[in-house]
Amino acid sequence: MSTEADVAAHVRTVLAGVPYLLTADSCRAGPPRKPTENQLLPGAVPARCVFALATGGMPATAFIDGGAGGRDERLTVQLWVRSNPRDYEGGRDLAEAVFGAVEMNPPPGFYESRAVSSEAAYVREDEQNHHEWSINITLRRCA
Repeated sequence: MSTEADVAAHVRTVLAGVPYLLTADSCRAGPPRKPTENQLLPGAVPARCVFALATGGMPATAFIDGGAGGRDERLTVQLWVRSNPRDYEGGRDLAEAVFGAVEMNPPPGFYESRAVSSEAAYVREDEQNHHEWSINITLRRCA
């Protein structure tokens, strides 16, 4: 599984219950995509959605033994949160919940997850009246 998929699955697991109900369709690995016009189609991209996009990270650092015992990897992921049309409050609540799901709560296989900022950053209202937020996190694991 990719880092993007690991993070998306972790966010889905943490926010699967009411009121967030994030599913595989509404929390996806990969870059943001526009909503599908017919939201009832299987696999459609919903308006209210979270995307997890790997953005790189720092080079791996070898342990003191020169790397024979492993390396410490720091990976960065951007989470992109989009609201339903004209639903700023609902989108903000979802963005805050996603932030809480990842800040200091690493997905399986990682030992640390830290947000780069102290809250989700509001980005814009798009041409279809969806509000969007961005959350950048740094993940650490031993490889």
